[in-house]
Amino acid sequence: MNDDGERQTDGPKESLLRIALRHVQEGRARLRRQHELIEKLRLQGFPTEEAEGLLDYLRNTQGEFEEHYHKLLDDARQRLRLAGYKDPTEDWPRD
Repeated sequence: MNDDGERQTDGPKESLLRIALRHVQEGRARLRRQHELIEKLRLQGFPTEEAEGLLDYLRNTQGEFEEHYHKLLDDARQRLRLAGYKDPTEDWPRD
């Protein structure tokens, strides 16, 4: 990691915020796939207890991923505010 919180690699740098967002997105996809698998198993008459246990674990892990992402996002917004950045869209009407 460098001082800006970016992973140092030979390729393009990926910020911690981008990594956390990727983890959230990938986690949501895993949850969808696991839920779909459980439904297929259930429809075919197979037991689903173990698959449901894994789904519970994935949900808990997903909550941790999302909590971490939002913490990083809040920290980034705070640093921007401290640096004097004003969001140009904050006065735009919201639907």
